[in-house]
Formats: sequence, structure tokens, C-alpha cells
Amino acid sequence: FLCELPPTNVVYRTRNSVSADISIFAEDFLILFNKTRRVDRSQHEKMATALGQSLRHSLRSISMIRSARCSSTNSSSGRFWEIIGNTQKLVSKKLTPVDLEKPAGLPETVFDFTEPGMIDAWTCDTDKTMGGESTTALVFDTDRHATFSGTLSTAVPAGGEIKQSGYCLMRSPEPTPTLLGDSYYDWSDHNGVELELRGDGRVYIANIYTDGLQAEDIYQAAIYTRGGPLWQKVQIPFVDFLLTSYGYVQNEQSELNARSIKTFGILLADQIDGDFQLDIRAIRAITMEKLVTNHEAD
Repeated sequence: FLCELPPTNVVYRTRNSVSADISIFAEDFLILFNKTRRVDRSQHEKMATALGQSLRHSLRSISMIRSARCSSTNSSSGRFWEIIGNTQKLVSKKLTPVDLEKPAGLPETVFDFTEPGMIDAWTCDTDKTMGGESTTALVFDTDRHATFSGTLSTAVPAGGEIKQSGYCLMRSPEPTPTLLGDSYYDWSDHNGVELELRGDGRVYIANIYTDGLQAEDIYQAAIYTRGGPLWQKVQIPFVDFLLTSYGYVQNEQSELNARSIKTFGILLADQIDGDFQLDIRAIRAITMEKLVTNHEAD
């Protein structure tokens, strides 16, 4: 039944027809992808092979537009090709037998800070956005790790509108969209996150923002660090992440949707004035065989 929608549905003709053809391709993709979700897992390899071949054929057709007369060099065109490229990666990485045969439970390095370019798309934020005095930066160290450092200040801005201040944040970029719409970090094959870091003894907070949340809502869990020269691996099960709003734990909790993570961040807001430094080598999605949550430890 995979032949119901042959790749020839996507035929590129003129500049004006490109948008319509892209829509046809996206519809074919969705129908075929949804079919793979309804079959028995034993058929996934065969299904993924057929689906991957069909989609790669269509994407090759799309790529031919690069040399056609409808190509351009403006910024919107560049963004379009970024989306096309990300869709090609989705097809080759997520819908092939190689990925389906990957042993379950292996750690997945999502952010490798030993690579110099990893921090480029990350952003930093502080209470300066509301008049505070904290400062922070995220830099690549020549010892092949990222350093999140700065000075936390709890000084309240003059004027009386802000009653509490003092936070520094580093946050990942959102994944590049595909032709199907928004893209997400999918950690659903795992049940926790691991941070390889070297701390200063302060307590940081892991932030996970997922699709469907309000802008002020986020899942948070504590990161306990040791002072001193030694590196450590902090493992946090997803069940330890609590839904918060403006920093307050909500009475009604919902399960973290690890399939649609938009951003991951690290926050310092321990209300202790002074310098801080957190060195980070990697952030991984992991499968923990025995979950010992912070609640059980207490």
C-alpha cells in the first residue's frame, strides 16, 4: 500500500507552482508516516526502507529547484533551504533501518560541548531584562568544554515594581523546522537526562520547555553540584521534573512529554550573591534502569 502515493506526485514545473508542489509532498509525507505508526513493530524495517526511498526521491526532486530559475539569494530563500535540509536529515536519520536497529537504552548525546561550535546557537539571559544587575556569559574553553559563568546579584531594581531579583540562564536553540512544521528534540526513547559537568557547589536548575506549554510554564528539576576540580555526572529522571509557572510549583502536575521538547536550559537562581562557574562537557538523554527520584531519596 506504500505505492498508493508514488513519488511522481511531486512534479516541479514553474516558479508559481512550487508552493503547491511542496504542499503535495508534505501531505504525502504525513499519510505515509502515519501508516508506519499503525503497523506491527516487526514490519517497521521494511516500512521504513520503502518510506525512506520514496521521500528521498521526492526530496531529490525538490533539491533540483536549486539550479532552476525559481532559485533566489534573498533571506527568505535561505530559510527555505534550511528547512528543506532539515527535512532531508529527518528522512535519513529517523526513518531508516539503521536507526530502527539501534540498540535501545544507549545514551544519546544531544549537546556535545567538546565541539567548539556547539555554544554558538545557545543564548544567555539574566535579570537585566527587568532591571537587575546579574551578568553571565557562555564561552568555549580550550580544554574542550563550555563554561557558564558570571555574577549573580539579588539587588532589587529601584521603583518598587520588582520585588525579587537574581537569575542567570543558558538556553538551547529550538530545533530547525521541517516541511511538516515545527521540529522538536525527541527523548521519548529514554527516561532521564544526564549532565556531565564540573560545578562550584551551588544548586542549579534544569529547565525543559515542551510543546503545548504556556510561555511562563516550564518543567524544572534541581542540579546538585560539587565544588572542587573533579567532574561529575548528574542524572535526573524525567519524573523528577515538576511543572512550574513563574518559578512556582503547580498544584496540578502533568507528565513531561519527552517526545516534543523545544528547549533545554540551565538556570541559577539560588539567591546567593557572588560569582559562579559551571563547566559542562555534555548533555545526554539516558535510560536509567532503576529510577531513584529525589522524592524517594527524601
